[in-house]
Amino acid sequence: GKTILSTAIIEDLSSIVSTNPAATNGQPRNEVVYFYFNAQMLGKQSYCDALRAMAIQIAEALRNDTEMIDLVSILMIRDDGGRSIASDDDLMEFLLLSFRRFSSLALILDGIDECRDFERMWPFLSTACMDKRIKCLILGRPLVKIPSENAHLVLRQSLIGMNEQDICN
Repeated sequence: GKTILSTAIIEDLSSIVSTNPAATNGQPRNEVVYFYFNAQMLGKQSYCDALRAMAIQIAEALRNDTEMIDLVSILMIRDDGGRSIASDDDLMEFLLLSFRRFSSLALILDGIDECRDFERMWPFLSTACMDKRIKCLILGRPLVKIPSENAHLVLRQSLIGMNEQDICN
């Protein structure tokens, strides 16, 4: 049910975004970024997998933004002149910086209970959620623990026993 619900939300939000994709400066005004965790699939199991997938979506959305292209190019060059693979911290910084290019952004993470290291994502999520333009929807089974220092950022809804009415709401 979580994945069907998240897919419907992603499709609805994406259709709204696609009707008015550009601000007056030619840059995307609104964006939907998402990731589906899956414990059975390599490349869909970790915090870093989610950051990389989100970075690709953001880079695509900002493909005409020369400042962001320059930033990505700089991040890819090592001190010795070779190419580099972005670290988790590099990806987090890129995402947080690029999120500011949008007037609104919806971040949807599905199946977080299938992420093997989701606890590592809390610093990223808590920083992102401080920006009022960013809304985050996280779907998972109720066993996911929310650190007490991040509890004020989370409105937890349970679908247990009331699926139909909660989904309608």
